[in-house]
Amino acid sequence: MDLMGIIVWLVIVLTLALLIWMMVKSVKEWGVLHAVLMSLLFIQVWCFMLFTAGVASRRNGYMKAYDSLSKKVQERQRELERTSFGDKLNPNTDLDSYIPVTNALNRLNVERGRVWRGASVTGLAQGEATLQLGMVAPVAPNAADPNAQPAQGAPANPPAAPAGDVGLAVQTIVHVFGESSDQRGLIPTVYLGEFVVTEANGGVVKIKPTATLTPEQIQAIGSGQFPSWSVYELMPLDSHDAFAAEGSKPDENAIFGRMDVNELANLLKIDPALATAEPTGLSLRDAIKARVLQAYLNDGARPPEGTPPEQVYVRVEFLKDYTIEVDAQEQRNATEGGFYDLSGRSVDAR
Repeated sequence: MDLMGIIVWLVIVLTLALLIWMMVKSVKEWGVLHAVLMSLLFIQVWCFMLFTAGVASRRNGYMKAYDSLSKKVQERQRELERTSFGDKLNPNTDLDSYIPVTNALNRLNVERGRVWRGASVTGLAQGEATLQLGMVAPVAPNAADPNAQPAQGAPANPPAAPAGDVGLAVQTIVHVFGESSDQRGLIPTVYLGEFVVTEANGGVVKIKPTATLTPEQIQAIGSGQFPSWSVYELMPLDSHDAFAAEGSKPDENAIFGRMDVNELANLLKIDPALATAEPTGLSLRDAIKARVLQAYLNDGARPPEGTPPEQVYVRVEFLKDYTIEVDAQEQRNATEGGFYDLSGRSVDAR
């Protein structure tokens, strides 16, 4: 029994003793009926108090359980909010949260423009390429069941559904990448150049370069190693954190995270050993490759000793809103002189 219970029982004993003393003192003036009624009243009062104490005790137990469950619910709600929206007090994007990642993906999808993946190269002639876009791959009858047979009267290999209008108009500027296959499927790996659409007939389009292609691009197109191309309406946006190692977190020494040297070397087709090589002791071609690879690896990191000032980025924090004009008053097609005017503002209406 706790201290409060001992105190309650002491009060009961004292009041009982007091009642007995008062009844003894007043027994000469009272009759038997008065004594019995007083005794019953005393018993009823204390029974009522005991029941009240029981109700209060149970209520206290329920309130403790309610408080405990309320704290758990609030913690779960905060956890759900952090999982959905990230930590509001953390200025860096929380890549483990659903909403920031979804918003980042949506921004990338909006800013990249339209994309046609898996375009089949059906012809290369006179500097033009013919592409088949929007083809629907046929579903084999035994795709789900290897032992299934086609229905009677049905062709063994049904033709692909005809491609409709893919929305790629003549004179549209597109950027083309050669696709390679890996465990993730067809991935754009080689930039083949900027092209303009010369003909568009449903899902079949013809494109030609807007400028002279590099020898590497000409070799990649003519080699036949890339039977399928990716066609981008807009050049994919550059990204600082696209090459960061998976799971790496930004810090003061690497504000975009630790760069993945193997992925960079694989994408740039550069020997990873050049990541630590001194360019001055290499051939001109290898020196350029080393500088390019090291520039990507140093992105977001503190610059090495001797880095030219024009190659050093400074992180600036704006203390109030700042507006800059990015669209030019002049509007024209990019084929008439590029996407930007002389001051760097956009002239393409898209």
